Amino acid sequence: MITENPGGNSVSVLLGNGNGTFQAKQDYAVGTQPYSVFSIDVNQDSKIDMITANAGGNSVSVLLGNGNGTFQAKQDYAVGTGPTCVFSIDVNQDSKIDMITANPGGNSVSVLLGNGNGTFQVKQDYAVGTQPTSVFSIDVNQDSKIDMITANYADNSVSVLLGNGNGTFQAKQDYAVGTEPTSVSSIDVNQDSKIDLITANYAANSVEAKNRNIKTTDNFS
Repeated sequence: MITENPGGNSVSVLLGNGNGTFQAKQDYAVGTQPYSVFSIDVNQDSKIDMITANAGGNSVSVLLGNGNGTFQAKQDYAVGTGPTCVFSIDVNQDSKIDMITANPGGNSVSVLLGNGNGTFQVKQDYAVGTQPTSVFSIDVNQDSKIDMITANYADNSVSVLLGNGNGTFQAKQDYAVGTEPTSVSSIDVNQDSKIDLITANYAANSVEAKNRNIKTTDNFS
């Protein structure tokens, strides 16, 4: 189990005992005000690593894993303003793990392509809706290219950015959702082989599903 601790600029790792209980925490320093954490093997050494989105530092911290539940010191990378969510996936199909952050302070997402050795290239920013608090990445239009989706807290929308397959993305297309969405996820909820969207809507005390209505386009209803 891993938790982010904004007040302490750290992440806590609690190793499991295998019976539903956990050992005492071990803390690791990260950037300022970490709001989100993601775990994946970023450097392809079969050891799990950690990434945090640091809202107060406009950065992400990457902590490479040693494979025994401990982690190396952080390495920071600049992203957009006030990142609150980080997601990691191979966006350009080069078998190297990349990073995406949602940046509410800049109304943007930042994409950092991976070099395959645990380091990342300089960010590229894309405009999305107002105050994106969450980002999710998946192939929404079934063209075998990774796309991006953000939940935009201040304008009650999601933004969909279709991927070009080379690590770049097309301009956003926005869709209305419930009031003050704070999180977005995407999966085929109705088993029609089309990817759908789900948002958690903070002010409305609701979740909302958007169904993609035409298989060959990015339209949602």
